[in-house]
Amino acid sequence: MVSTRRLLYIDCLRGAAMIMVVYSHVLSFMLDGITPSPFGQYMRDIMLPLFFFISGFCTYKKDKTYTYLEFIESVKGKVKQMLIPTVAMFLLFMVYSGQDILTVVFNYDKSGYWFTWVLFQILLIYIVTDFVCSKFSNQLLKLFITISPVFLLPFVFHFIGYTNDAAPLFEYVKVVGFYFFFLAGVLVKWFEPKIYRLLSNNYVSTLLLIISVVTYNFSKSMGGGKLLIFNVLLWWFVFRELELFFSKPSNKITMLLSLIGKNTLAIYFIHFFLLFRMPSCIPEYLISLNGDSCFGTHSCSSLPELLIIGFISLFLCYASIFIKKVICLFPLLDKICLGALKK
Repeated sequence: MVSTRRLLYIDCLRGAAMIMVVYSHVLSFMLDGITPSPFGQYMRDIMLPLFFFISGFCTYKKDKTYTYLEFIESVKGKVKQMLIPTVAMFLLFMVYSGQDILTVVFNYDKSGYWFTWVLFQILLIYIVTDFVCSKFSNQLLKLFITISPVFLLPFVFHFIGYTNDAAPLFEYVKVVGFYFFFLAGVLVKWFEPKIYRLLSNNYVSTLLLIISVVTYNFSKSMGGGKLLIFNVLLWWFVFRELELFFSKPSNKITMLLSLIGKNTLAIYFIHFFLLFRMPSCIPEYLISLNGDSCFGTHSCSSLPELLIIGFISLFLCYASIFIKKVICLFPLLDKICLGALKK
């Protein structure tokens, strides 16, 4: 959810990931946390790794150079763009929902607002490594410095203590786990021409598809979360391949996905205020489908769930964008609540 030079297919990919996030929250909070369909569960599993990957992809800038003042300005920029809006919207939501602030702050979930807090920390870590890299010209050394946090962070947080009182506040486990996907996005952007050329080979792309299916099932049964990187790469490759499709004039799918993709931060902050309890008949209907085997042991729940929850998710995304437009009428409020973003 980091702004960069606009790439249409990345905006569309980001939009798809944002819809997945809202979709998951509709299932969790509006439908009493019902068991999702296989399709819904897949979206839940892939959405966060995909989002952190996109953030890393969009953050990387080739051969970026820093002066000390530029480094400070980069940090200040992330504070304005990410930290201040996170704190502001979190506090507003605490007042709106009547929750105890201290209790929620020291909860790993943080009423949903943990994501941008974790992403802010990851961005700071990356800016530091990028600043150090800018002092060297050797590409191999730069690569080593860039990937070093993946190996150093577990040791640092283990030394600090994963279970100390500050662990829920700073989300050590999530920072360590999702930095892997963020770094994957950085590396794909770094070596994009080579990686894309490799995946464009028919045999390699087919192999990636097979590996994605196998490792996804393996990661579910064995808890191998990082194996989801193959699924993330598959999503990136598919959207990269569809770049010409997304570029067609007046493409309705592109208009829908890119609009959401350009407003992900606002949608993420605002949609929590719009969640509501669904009529009991809807979760009861979906639950009945989960137990229905229309072909052997196959449940028919995925398509009805997609149609119902998908429509609601799109509505919440567009409602959030409308509220953002209203907030933008008040520049100071816009800056505090939604960050110093380019319009």
